[in-house]
Amino acid sequence: MTNVDQTGRDCDRTLIIGIGNEMGGDDAAGLLVVRLLDPSLVSSAVRIVEHTGEAMDLVETWRDVDRVFVVDAVATGAPAGTLSRWEDIAPPEVRTASSHALGLGEAIRLGRALGAIPGSLVIYGIEGTRYGPGDPVSAEVRDASAVAARQLTAEIAALPKTGG
Repeated sequence: MTNVDQTGRDCDRTLIIGIGNEMGGDDAAGLLVVRLLDPSLVSSAVRIVEHTGEAMDLVETWRDVDRVFVVDAVATGAPAGTLSRWEDIAPPEVRTASSHALGLGEAIRLGRALGAIPGSLVIYGIEGTRYGPGDPVSAEVRDASAVAARQLTAEIAALPKTGG
């Protein structure tokens, strides 16, 4: 059974979005994490998607969702593989390592302006260093992705169970 909001539209209570580009080295971090998540997390109330990170499409993807977890590569100046977690919005000095002109930060600002922001937004950021076309994912990002997947799995598993 799917969740339906007050307008009759299908909605998910929790959405996990892995952002990335497989051909951009460490930019694949979000994709790696969602691919490592325990498949038993998926239910009528939890959905997992892979995404390119394009801002307007992100806003549409999380529209009508109660809780969103986003995983993306970030560039904060921290050592490669540093895992960070922010609630509601990433600090302004944090940039996602998007190959798009408008990425996650812009999607959050756009979603707020349009009144299309989830009630809860959690961002997992993995510090990367290799973003060139065809670059391999660094060992630090690969290791951090496994840690992030375990933490996110535990966080989702601990959420209150609601019918779907």
